[in-house]
Amino acid sequence: MIYAIIIIIVGIAVFFSGIWEQSLVTIILGALLELIGWVSFFFKWRAAKKQGNMTKND
Repeated sequence: MIYAIIIIIVGIAVFFSGIWEQSLVTIILGALLELIGWVSFFFKWRAAKKQGNMTKND
């Protein structure tokens, strides 16, 4: 899940960099990185929850 969080953070940085530079391609790339990161995080989180590695105290 750490890699997914890193991808999300990089995606946010690229997204805001695209806004700063006013570059549509960079904005789209940042949005795609964020989307990929969130989807990856969600699937890995569900897999860990199904295996019982996550409880309310974690």
